[in-house]
Amino acid sequence: MTIHQYGGKRRTATRPGPNAVGRSAPNAEAMPAPTEDERPTAYADRVGAWYVSQKSARHRKEHGLYLTPAPVADFMASKIPAGVPKIRILDPAAGAGILCCSVVESLAPREPRSTHIEIVAFEIDPDLIAPLRAVLDYLASWCQGLYGLTVTVRIAATDFILAHSEILNDSCDLFSTNAKEDLFDAVISNPPYFKLTKADPRAAAVATAVYGQPNIYALFMAVGAALLREGGSFVFITPRSFASGPYFRRFRNVFFDKIRPTEVHVFSSRRDTFKRDDVLQENVIVSGLRESAWHRKTATAPLVVSTSEGVGDIENATRRTVPIDRLLTTFGRCAQRGRWPVTSRSISRNRLPEPCWSATRITYSCADSVQRRSPVG
Repeated sequence: MTIHQYGGKRRTATRPGPNAVGRSAPNAEAMPAPTEDERPTAYADRVGAWYVSQKSARHRKEHGLYLTPAPVADFMASKIPAGVPKIRILDPAAGAGILCCSVVESLAPREPRSTHIEIVAFEIDPDLIAPLRAVLDYLASWCQGLYGLTVTVRIAATDFILAHSEILNDSCDLFSTNAKEDLFDAVISNPPYFKLTKADPRAAAVATAVYGQPNIYALFMAVGAALLREGGSFVFITPRSFASGPYFRRFRNVFFDKIRPTEVHVFSSRRDTFKRDDVLQENVIVSGLRESAWHRKTATAPLVVSTSEGVGDIENATRRTVPIDRLLTTFGRCAQRGRWPVTSRSISRNRLPEPCWSATRITYSCADSVQRRSPVG
C-alpha cells in the first residue's frame, strides 16, 4: 500500500489557535497498537476513543468531533454495493478512519470481488494524521493478508470544502463536475457539525447555495455528492436540520435534484447515537444514488424507511418500503408547498401522508416549505 499526504498548505480559517484549550498533540508513542486478528473497524474505534480522550469537551465541540459508533459504521458501510473491480471511495472527514475501515471490510468478502480499493481520506486536524495513517496501514495489511485485496490510500491533510470551492462556485451550480479530481464510486461520512460565521471563507465559497450562518455538515454533503460519478453511492449520518429553514432551502432543491434517496434511517433517541460523547442530537442516516434529474425518470422508485431506538438495536431496525413519490415531493409538485406532520407512530401504523419524504417528527421536502412538528400523543 502507498499512502500519500497531499493538499498543500493546511487551511485554518476558523480553527482555534495553537494555544487553544485541548489543542496539545497526543503522545504518538501511547497510541494503541492493533491486537492479533483485530478487525480494522474495531482498531479504528479504539484509536478514535484514545484520541478523543486526550481532547477537551471544548475542542470536540469547536471541531465537531464526534465518533461514529462501530455498529453505525457497519450499518452505513452495508449500504454501498459491491460489483466493481476497482472502487474509489471518498471520506471527506475521516477522523480515525472508522468509516473507511467498515466500508472496505464490508466490500472485501462480497461477490463479485473487487481487486483494488482506493480510499481518499480528508482530515484537517494535524494531530489526527498519524493515528489515521496507522489505522489505514493496518487496514491495508489486514485486507492483503486475509483476502489478497489491494487497498491504496491517499490522506489529504487539508480543508475539504476549500479544496473544492470551485465546484460550488462554477455557474452557481452545486453539482458542477468540472473538478480536476476523478469522480468517486462512493462517498461516506460523518461530517463535523457546527455553524459557520458569515465571515468564514467556507461560507463565502458556497454563498450561491446557502446563506446566513449555515451548518458545515451541509457543505460536506453538497461537495461529497458533487464528487460522485453518475450511479455512485452516497451515505451520510447528519443532523436533520437540513430538512427545514431558509439556510438550507437552495441546498435542498439542488441536492434532491441530483441525489435520489434510497433509504433513510431514523434514530428515535436523541441521546443514544453519540452517547459516548454525551451529545444530544437528532440524527438520520441518508443513503442515495447520484442520478441527475432522477425524479423525471423514476418518480415512483422504492424508498426504504427504517427506524431504531438507537445504536444497540440498529441491526434489528423496523423497515418499510414505500414509493418515493409518496415520501418526497418532486419538483413537478413543488407548487403544492404542502406541510405534513409525520411521527414514528404514523410510520409504524402505515399512515404516511403524501407527497413528502418524512422521518420522525420532521418532513423532508424538495419544496421550500418544510416544517418540524412535535410527535403526536
